[in-house]
Amino acid sequence: MTFKDEQIAELNQQLKQAQKLADQAQKLQLKTQLQLEAEQQKVLALETELQQEEVVSEASANGAENKKGFWRRIFG
Repeated sequence: MTFKDEQIAELNQQLKQAQKLADQAQKLQLKTQLQLEAEQQKVLALETELQQEEVVSEASANGAENKKGFWRRIFG
C-alpha cells in the first residue's frame, strides 16, 4: 500500500468516526428535547391543577362568607 492509500484509509476512518459522533450528538439532543417537553407538560399540568384549586378555594370562601352573612342577618 502506498503512502497516499494509507492517508486515504486513515481519513476515511476519521470521517466515519466524525459521522458516528454527529449521529450520537443528534440522538442526545433529541432525547434531551423530548425530556424537556415532558417536563414542560408536567409543569403546565401542575399550574392548571393549582389554578383549579384556587378557584375551588375562592368559591368555598365566598360560600362561607355568604353563610356568615346569612346568620348575621338572622341573629345580628
